[in-house]
Amino acid sequence: MTTCVECEIGTRAQEENTICKADECEESTKKFSRDDGICQTCQTYRIVNDDRTECVYPTCEDNEIVTEEGTCEECPLYKKRIDFGDQFNIASRYQCQDCFCDSQFSREYCLPNGECDTCPDFQVPTENGKACRRPTCPQLVNKDGSCGVCDAFNYYDEDEEKCMSRTCKPRERVTRDGECVECPAFFKVTEDLRDCQECNCGPRSICQEDGSCKECPDYFIVSVSGES
Repeated sequence: MTTCVECEIGTRAQEENTICKADECEESTKKFSRDDGICQTCQTYRIVNDDRTECVYPTCEDNEIVTEEGTCEECPLYKKRIDFGDQFNIASRYQCQDCFCDSQFSREYCLPNGECDTCPDFQVPTENGKACRRPTCPQLVNKDGSCGVCDAFNYYDEDEEKCMSRTCKPRERVTRDGECVECPAFFKVTEDLRDCQECNCGPRSICQEDGSCKECPDYFIVSVSGES
């Protein structure tokens, strides 16, 4: 009479139900021996859990995706993991995509982790959008990184990196470009320091070379030229 014996946990009946033993199973992150003795191989994108009782999807970091082997792999530099939602399986849900930042209007550039950041004041993104640079402007660099020009009669100070008013010598006027230009002989600077005007002296005064007036001594009159 044949007697049936239940196999122990971790084994199963084999060899025409004459012996209880487990499948030959080289345990790894992809294989484990089940309680019924069968060697279980995890599906694509899955690995064995810590208790070695089932296959699970791995838990990856924010910028990592799951490989077919069930390992976590970080996205390449300047790429970001995109989550397409839980309606997709693990293989399709997370994908690495190129960093896309608004470099034209928001002055954003791409960080190595695929995130976007804004360039510091007075800087703009480089052509590849992966760093910031100070633009090359003929005069003023605005806070938003654009090029500007100084107001009329001011000049751009490269050391101070800003527009400044020019201080000229007594007989010099300021041009619209912020430069100093000496007035011609017998001309003087206007009160706003932006122009030269011919000296206009009284009937007994002469016009001097520096544009000032000088009164004639007693018993002298102004010559026809008005200069002596």
